[in-house]
Amino acid sequence: MMAATEHESIKKLISNYFTQLRYVKTSIRGKDLLEMDIAPGPAYREILQDILFAKLNGELKTRVEEVEFAKSCISAALLNK
Repeated sequence: MMAATEHESIKKLISNYFTQLRYVKTSIRGKDLLEMDIAPGPAYREILQDILFAKLNGELKTRVEEVEFAKSCISAALLNK
């Protein structure tokens, strides 16, 4: 992919992904969501994906922040019903 682009900024972003970002994982899992009384289903994937995106963007650093973020996702989902 890096060879396919002439843009230096894109090459750096691709390199950053392969050297660092691809190893980033969430600290919480589905069992943690289950303990928060969230019924298993498609919401798990959405919440965990949102947590991963926030973590990749540097918004979340700790497990506690991930749990709070998950709770805020649940609250937002309930308000949108």
